Amino acid sequence: MQIAPGRRVALNGIEWTIEAVHGQYGRLVLTDDDGRTETRSFRWLINHPDLRLLPKRRGPRRQSPSSRGPWLT
Repeated sequence: MQIAPGRRVALNGIEWTIEAVHGQYGRLVLTDDDGRTETRSFRWLINHPDLRLLPKRRGPRRQSPSSRGPWLT
């Protein structure tokens, strides 16, 4: 299991995003879609009985700079 910022997981049916990883302390920060945050240990996460890994959420696609129109002056 890859524990990295941006990784999405579901715990007890609630979707969370790993916001920060503090490897030196064995802890990570989870944020749900309502903005609630929780700090948990790696051990707690890995041993959670209802842990599901979710695909990364795809945001709106940005246009590349070359595909934008020219600057108007």
